[in-house]
Amino acid sequence: EHRCDLKIGAEVPQKDKDEAANRIKTIAVVGTEAIVLETGIRVRQPLTIDLYPGALPPFVAKGQKIKAYIRLKNNLDRPIAGRLQITPSPGLTVAYQDQNQDQDHQDRDQNGHFSADARHYAGIPVTLSCDQPGVYHLDALAFYNDDESGRGGVGGDGGSGGRGGRGADGGRERCSRIQPLTAVIVPLGGSIAGITEKDGVLENEALCLKLRKHGGHFTIIDRMTGALIGAQDIESLGPPFWPNEFEALPMTIEARADALVASVASLQHPGLLFEKTIRLLSGTLIQVTYRLYNSSQETLNLQAQVVPAGMTTRRRIALPYKSGYLIEDIISGEFPQEDDLPRKGDCWQETWSAVEGDGNVLGVIWHPGSVAEAPAFSNIACPFLQFPEVKPGQVAEIAPLYFYAGSGNIDSVRRQYTLLIEGRIAKDHELQPRRAVEYGFDQPVLLNGNQAARKLHVSSMRTMKSMTGTLQVTMPEGWHCQPDTLAFENVLAANPAAAEAIVSVSSVGEAGVAPHANGAGAAVPEVGLGRATLKTRGCVQTSEFACLKIGDGSAVAVKECPGNVRSSASNALADNSRKYIVDNGLMRFIVDPAFCGSCHALEIGGINHLYSAYPQEGTFKSTKPWFGGIHPIFYNERGGDVQLYRDEFSGAKAERIGLGGQLWTGARTRVQSKRPGFEGLILETEYLTLGGSRILAVVSSLINLSQAPVRVESGAIAYLQPGGDLSKGMIHSEI
Repeated sequence: EHRCDLKIGAEVPQKDKDEAANRIKTIAVVGTEAIVLETGIRVRQPLTIDLYPGALPPFVAKGQKIKAYIRLKNNLDRPIAGRLQITPSPGLTVAYQDQNQDQDHQDRDQNGHFSADARHYAGIPVTLSCDQPGVYHLDALAFYNDDESGRGGVGGDGGSGGRGGRGADGGRERCSRIQPLTAVIVPLGGSIAGITEKDGVLENEALCLKLRKHGGHFTIIDRMTGALIGAQDIESLGPPFWPNEFEALPMTIEARADALVASVASLQHPGLLFEKTIRLLSGTLIQVTYRLYNSSQETLNLQAQVVPAGMTTRRRIALPYKSGYLIEDIISGEFPQEDDLPRKGDCWQETWSAVEGDGNVLGVIWHPGSVAEAPAFSNIACPFLQFPEVKPGQVAEIAPLYFYAGSGNIDSVRRQYTLLIEGRIAKDHELQPRRAVEYGFDQPVLLNGNQAARKLHVSSMRTMKSMTGTLQVTMPEGWHCQPDTLAFENVLAANPAAAEAIVSVSSVGEAGVAPHANGAGAAVPEVGLGRATLKTRGCVQTSEFACLKIGDGSAVAVKECPGNVRSSASNALADNSRKYIVDNGLMRFIVDPAFCGSCHALEIGGINHLYSAYPQEGTFKSTKPWFGGIHPIFYNERGGDVQLYRDEFSGAKAERIGLGGQLWTGARTRVQSKRPGFEGLILETEYLTLGGSRILAVVSSLINLSQAPVRVESGAIAYLQPGGDLSKGMIHSEI
């Protein structure tokens, strides 16, 4: 047996986990034969140094002073003390801050001296200043006393690599490896790129992008919080895409004014150079452009596989397929799963995907036709970019890929998609989201009468992982469903399960059902909360659904007759006053288009629940003239209402088919605005109800007669007096 001590020089670099470890080579001679042995070792520097915070304030003016810290981490199991030497690159000055400004910290002083307990940090406050934004380099070198008497050494502690003699306290003075630091000072409102020891960096005020020289790993970091928003391993060319040869190869990275240009030569395809250019277009938008340079003698047809990932906790994924706009919680190891969702490029309704969590979002956006496939491998779609055929001596380029990263949500990514790809501004609620698995009733449980036909259904967006089990619905008291259970087998996206069912509610006169106090029958609408339970192998899911009886199925009467609107100037009856009295058997309301298109009465049992000035305009606080009730309204740019009473309203009987196929009946008012800024706009307001219902539905429709798009806010405003008495009114709200 032979033993010896190993001394590691201070200049030996500390490798990251994704880098090949340092190796110790040993040659053992046995007789006349030499045996070569190699051992991997992770060298840990006794003292590591960094600049804090990583995100420095942006450049504002020449001579600006930026406060920061030089942090030193003592990795030894004994305390050390020493001094720090900083050498900045040209254009940057570094000054130690006066210790007198902060007497509480004893681990530093204005001359760069520090002390740190075993495995603890020391911090030295510094002031950075420069005349222009840039990526500046600093060389940090620490000298420290290391008295090892009575203690065992720590492997990789700088050993014989240290310089200097004896310290003032008798211990030996050692020095750390020169550790390169980087200070990125971004221009206000702009971005800047640079190269560090191990990375290419590209930053603006919002994001910090890092691209590793070895292996090409790409990270997106929130510059203000340091939170990791997204990451991506280097793209793989194929097929086949695995193993990825580029993960083990060094990249050449060039920093330009606002971009990083990275390239790597393929070993599998000699003569092929893969290049990508990364640009920060705005605070949260990143553009990536790809090129292939073919100097070989063969024609190549290749794809680039992009596999991004975002966030780590409380995440939801968005996938806008043609088969449905899927928004679902991410469950590690369960959803999403490879090949269990649509993956072909033509399966997408819109060409983007996103993952959101913790107030941040990562989205990937691509041009239609540029992607062959986009499976959801991790927690976001992974585009397989299709390069055009590249012949010998040619260069191939594809449409750029975009990442949206930063504060926001899934809707933020979609809005950016519509601007970039479709060239328009997104509208709210254009896509109706759905879940990966949906179950329950096929339509909302809305009854106009005592029963309605519905379907129990179970559907899935998954293409491979089928479901077998049962669906059972539990109805609220007084409600029934026949049948209430659906057994299903092998449910997939192409194989949903459904069964006809009848939903009913107990009517007056049945056992346990009392008539309404006024003798008009049971209270309508009758509301209940049901529960759907989905049981599959090893899983039970539940969801709640509302049951609402919105009418009794009887007819609604609409009567047109002369109105009572009076002129405020002459007190004479208005010539165009015609009112519509709508009676559903339980409730009635009255609409007079001549009174600013308003519904001025909503009555049950003779009590008007609307607060109105009808039949003559009045005053309400600072509003004059004031009409009250429910009436249509335009809002101007200051948030005030436009005086539509100056325009002429017309009226008519109205009918509309509702969500469940019910026929809603009532009256419609119509006005074409002549007010400045609103010319050519027609506002229609429908006041509708069902037989025996307590519901008044107000539907506003805006018609633009011109060919020019306009942005306008419109709707209806309501003045209420529940129970016919304003003195007892109370507002309840939920936030």
